[in-house]
Amino acid sequence: MTLVGALAGDALGDPRRWGLDGAAVAAFLGLLWPRLRGREPWAVATVCAVVTVLAIPLVPPGIPILVAAAVAALVGWWGRERAPEEVAAR
Repeated sequence: MTLVGALAGDALGDPRRWGLDGAAVAAFLGLLWPRLRGREPWAVATVCAVVTVLAIPLVPPGIPILVAAAVAALVGWWGRERAPEEVAAR
């Protein structure tokens, strides 16, 4: 795997061109992956990924991952606010 990483790293080109946002997202995805069970976690992860990709050309490096985290926090907060209503409806 080290050889694959070395070859893939060379194929990516200059790492300064990509910044650290890609590495942070990859590390976050590695931590998140075991929790992606069910539709809702996948939906939140997809929305956050889209928000991150859209934010990358618009904001300085490091900010897209913070924007994605804020979106995830808002979705979680909104989900907690509506959860008692859904429980009462059942």
